[in-house]
Amino acid sequence: MPVHCLKCTRITPFCICSEMPKIQTDLNILIIRHHKETKRRSNTARITSICIPSIRIMQYPFLQKPPTFDSTNDLLVYPVSNETTIRNSIDRETYFEKAKNSQKHKRLIFLDGTWSQTRKMYRKTPNLHQVSWISLSASPKPPPKIRQSSFSNGMSTMECVGRAIGLFDQPEKESTLYRGLEIWIDAVRRNSGIALPLESGESFSEVRIREARQILSTIQN
Repeated sequence: MPVHCLKCTRITPFCICSEMPKIQTDLNILIIRHHKETKRRSNTARITSICIPSIRIMQYPFLQKPPTFDSTNDLLVYPVSNETTIRNSIDRETYFEKAKNSQKHKRLIFLDGTWSQTRKMYRKTPNLHQVSWISLSASPKPPPKIRQSSFSNGMSTMECVGRAIGLFDQPEKESTLYRGLEIWIDAVRRNSGIALPLESGESFSEVRIREARQILSTIQN
């Protein structure tokens, strides 16, 4: 039975951890990951921690009591730009006040999971409700992705962390993190038998359709 690397999830002879860029940042980043994402090989929070070793990942549901959050120093980052969507989708009963001066925050918090999972995680973590939030729009040239988002402007956790680093640290670090994401996705692509490299913002399902169309076009010609 093949042994997989615990970090990049690749079979150990094909581990890509040494190829991944390493990023140093003074940002305090906490990722709260839904337990169903923990064993997913497509989970990007795990890959993000390879590139940014200082990141802390905490599993939800919390094994003990929930962590403490600070309304002054913490900032919840959500990967959509429509504020009404954020307010309505996370908790219809709670009003969110967008942080007016995001630079003052010392810790960035990301919820890692599907849209329904993160909504539930937020709703069932009352002490997170006091934390201000900020929304980030996708990059004009987004990296490829394994899973297609269920809504426009959706981003993987790794892509969202990259946008935040570009905003709160240096834009060059965002590009570096995306390069790591592309290295990992390309390795998964080859292992999945997909011949064509993914284009900007393209998911595996989309590149498979593009590949099938090219094959059909070749046969017809």
